[in-house]
Amino acid sequence: MKILKTTLLALGLALGSGLAMAQAYPSKPIRIIVPFSAGGMADALPRAVAAELSKKYGQPVVIENKPGAASMLGAEYVAKSAPDGYTLLLATSSTLAVVPHLYKSMRYDSRRDLASVTMLATSPSILMVTNDLPVKDLPGFVAYLKERPAQLSFASAGVGGVIHLHSELFLSQTGTKMIHVPYQGSNLALGDLQTGRVQMMIDIIGSNYGTVKGGKLKVLAAMSDKRLPLLPEVPSVAELGLPGLAGDIWFAISAPAKTPPEIVAQLQRDIAAIARSPAMLEKFAPLGVEMVGGTPAEMDAIIQRDGARWSRVIREADVRVE
Repeated sequence: MKILKTTLLALGLALGSGLAMAQAYPSKPIRIIVPFSAGGMADALPRAVAAELSKKYGQPVVIENKPGAASMLGAEYVAKSAPDGYTLLLATSSTLAVVPHLYKSMRYDSRRDLASVTMLATSPSILMVTNDLPVKDLPGFVAYLKERPAQLSFASAGVGGVIHLHSELFLSQTGTKMIHVPYQGSNLALGDLQTGRVQMMIDIIGSNYGTVKGGKLKVLAAMSDKRLPLLPEVPSVAELGLPGLAGDIWFAISAPAKTPPEIVAQLQRDIAAIARSPAMLEKFAPLGVEMVGGTPAEMDAIIQRDGARWSRVIREADVRVE
């Protein structure tokens, strides 16, 4: 009986400690680690959220950029941080659905060492070609490629990223061949696409809207299941008979595994409310970004779905990193 009372007391103290921790949270600054360089959508989104979250919590919410190794440096840092809710990760589809399947040797396991908090936002992609190409639509482009196998090139922001894999998926589903030219980021790739050094690129609309509206590139398709409000004249891949090409790039918030569920629930609730607020919708809708704010379970399902998709592309296209 004495042992039972002692055990129950210990359990009660542990439960009380956990509840007190959740109730007191946050009592100090929170950091959101962005595993990419400053600038770009992966940086802009968490900064906007951090500003609003700081107002709500009365604590600083600081963005720290830790780029490198295809986002693995920042992700590893968070995975090995204390699971107390004070170190979070801005993760992308590449971070959680591509990297674990592309790299054979990693110093952390994102599926084991990171916990999903919320799917923050998604952004559709578009297929762009240089103005010099004598094509007017996607069927014409596919026919042009088939007449010139492996003679044209496509750009990406790096080997193994979602932009690269989405392009490989396009080649596979259309039965065409092109040469891959990887760049250190989308901006450099976009510059060469405009000058015609490369002929095709798939990238999110938010990073390229000004360029395409300015007539500097042709947009042949929206890589989605429906037309995009920002480019209503551009057909979707679904209506062009290629529904398997539809897919968004997404941005999410993760925490170290074993973060108390009360804190994860609080973060999800508060970040989701910010993501779906009129101010955020007004800020990011013009960039083609859809704010989400989903549950951890919904985020886990998306990671699993996209992980299966991109791992298959990696395997079938024999994508390798040095």
